[in-house]
Amino acid sequence: GLRSAVYGKVGSDFPSRALAKLRSTGLNTQAIRRMEGETGRITIDYSDGPEEKITIFPGLGYDLSTDEIPKGYRNSRVIHVSTAHQPFLESFLESVRKQDYTFISFAPKSDLKLESPETIARLFSKVDAVFCNEFELALYSTADSTERRLVDIANKGPNLIVVTLGERGSLVYSNQEVHKIRAFRPGPVRSLCGAGDAYVAGFWCAYLRGCSLSDCGVFASRVAVSVMRGYGLPLKRQKFERLLSDHFCREILAKPMVDISLRVPRQVRSA
Repeated sequence: GLRSAVYGKVGSDFPSRALAKLRSTGLNTQAIRRMEGETGRITIDYSDGPEEKITIFPGLGYDLSTDEIPKGYRNSRVIHVSTAHQPFLESFLESVRKQDYTFISFAPKSDLKLESPETIARLFSKVDAVFCNEFELALYSTADSTERRLVDIANKGPNLIVVTLGERGSLVYSNQEVHKIRAFRPGPVRSLCGAGDAYVAGFWCAYLRGCSLSDCGVFASRVAVSVMRGYGLPLKRQKFERLLSDHFCREILAKPMVDISLRVPRQVRSA
């Protein structure tokens, strides 16, 4: 029920049929730029245990510019910034934070791990929500426990922090309160790739319908399971709809979009 648009760059090696498939799902691909060069690639290796080993070939993926993003995108209810490099992040976050009713969601991944604590604090001060897993949380806070790391990140500026914990569920932190979300058991796990992004999408789908933070976390877990069971990427719509057909998910999706002020005023929050 949400309208989605993407900004990013792909290379001349990226298949046209893949872009056509994205458009056929209703995604606005106006700002996906196809350039001469190679598409960025990420290889994820889970063979050594729960911590993944990530190899990144950036290609064109980091060659981003704030000036290329259509102005209409900046009026979105939620802008989610995923993997990106510091120079682009600095200018882009500064430009979109001027929109009073646009909520800025950020998944830093491991991209900022080599940046100074001052740079990380400055970037986090410009966003409203941070999504990460347990490993990534530890990259950006040196506190000695998960709870203290949540507080540490919140003190940098974000009003909402969400941490996925794999089979242990997830945590949603806001206003000095931790909501513990139990894991939704998916049965056989066929793939973890994309589950985190699916969680983010499910969270905002519920949040924009005025759901409680706990319900947002529970619904997000259900959506993430669609990938872990091998239903998603590419999305098999019938199986996905079957997954969301239980009573809880139907209640969430039946709620109308609400007209709420998503952003806590920055001068109040920082005080």
